[in-house]
Amino acid sequence: MTDREYMFGHSQKDKSFPHESFYFETGDLVFQVEKDHLPVKPELPDEPCPCERFYFETGDLVFQVEKVLFKVHRHFLAAVSPILRDMLKLPQPSTQDRPSAYIAINKATERPLFMLSESVHGWKCILALFYRTDLFDPVSYQFGDWKEIIPIAHKYFMTDIEQRGIQFLRKNPPENIQLIWLVKLAQEIKSEELYEQAIKGLADWRMLKGEEAREIGFKAFYEVMLRKQNYNQYQGGRNRQSWAESNPKDFHW
Repeated sequence: MTDREYMFGHSQKDKSFPHESFYFETGDLVFQVEKDHLPVKPELPDEPCPCERFYFETGDLVFQVEKVLFKVHRHFLAAVSPILRDMLKLPQPSTQDRPSAYIAINKATERPLFMLSESVHGWKCILALFYRTDLFDPVSYQFGDWKEIIPIAHKYFMTDIEQRGIQFLRKNPPENIQLIWLVKLAQEIKSEELYEQAIKGLADWRMLKGEEAREIGFKAFYEVMLRKQNYNQYQGGRNRQSWAESNPKDFHW
């Protein structure tokens, strides 16, 4: 087998391809540097995988978010969420009803709860409140973290966590495109304070694009435009009054 034949055979398997400019028929040296094609986004595993940090052998609650399994102690979640506390009181199915892939991985005694349409990062942040790496180091989250935490906390009535996130957003209001998310969040959790904050921020920002207007809905878009109009009229009135005061003989109301 020649070098060229080996290269083609190797590329068929590993998706590596000859370089367009530097692959010569008369060349006597073949070598590979990475792969001459766009990187492929890694796919999620077909079977769920235990979370490295939040999968405890002594845990008595297993739940799955996307393709990640969490095994924790139900006491913590039941204490902060009445929704989860009631869910955990329901009778569990027998061993025969559990998914085979799940049994093959963790051999747990309970079927996992499937958390649909939720964020893995958001759950990791919530669990980090209970399982701290340093007991004397307070947990601190930024906007990107609260963006994932608040919807989960609202969904499961984790009131204390949700209110802490709202306080953070009030003290550290997002800017620009993140205000679109803030409007949608305020609509979801029915927070008048966050909604007012987001509408005001969007009114002070640039003109919204069509897709952005559709995301926040007609009512919110109308309120943003009304704020913009009132602000422009106010600024126009202030400018006109300022000019009149400096030129009293030339200006007539």
